[in-house]
Amino acid sequence: GLANSVEVLRRDGRLDPDVLVFNMFFYYGALSESLAKLKKKPPLSKLSVTPALSVPVRRSRFIGATELQSVEFFNSAGVIFARELLDKAGNSVSFQLNISPALTYTFKAREDACTHWLEELSENGSHTVVIADASTASDVVTNIKSKKASKVLTLHGNHFSDPYVYGSSVKPRSQLIIDNAKVCDSLVLLRESQKADIGRQFGDSQKISVIPNSTTIFKD
Repeated sequence: GLANSVEVLRRDGRLDPDVLVFNMFFYYGALSESLAKLKKKPPLSKLSVTPALSVPVRRSRFIGATELQSVEFFNSAGVIFARELLDKAGNSVSFQLNISPALTYTFKAREDACTHWLEELSENGSHTVVIADASTASDVVTNIKSKKASKVLTLHGNHFSDPYVYGSSVKPRSQLIIDNAKVCDSLVLLRESQKADIGRQFGDSQKISVIPNSTTIFKD
């Protein structure tokens, strides 16, 4: 349903026609097809999510009598372009990309493959800003090594645990983001008071910016 969601956003005017939407599996599925047929990489726009782009097929199977699960991703030609190995808890323990005979990669986990993909996307422009809008994407963005990319992390809520005031313990996920921000280009917060709390506890940083949520004022 991803392509349909993108089209609805465009039709409603919430997504500009010039904005390209990418998904790692759509991207590599289409790339593997193009390299097999045309022997060359297509323009970036041809790898973005549109109704014309083939939807990858995902299949999973258990490996013998083990508790390991193999998840395979097929392009529209029925060729496997990605394979992920999951442990019994569902954690990614290996991820392979088989884009073409000359383009094969093995990663320790899906997150490392995502970092590789973002680095590849970053090479398409003179400068790319990569924003980890979800807390779970903090490591993925932090690990980008491309010199063409600026890395931005965000905190959308209070970083303290209950009772949510200064002096409370910091939530583990928030602590990870705060730590990762030290090697990124910017950490974006919602409130000046939160910036003050983080500076008071972890030291002031020029990397921290405050961008509040937008508000709409309705007139009577």
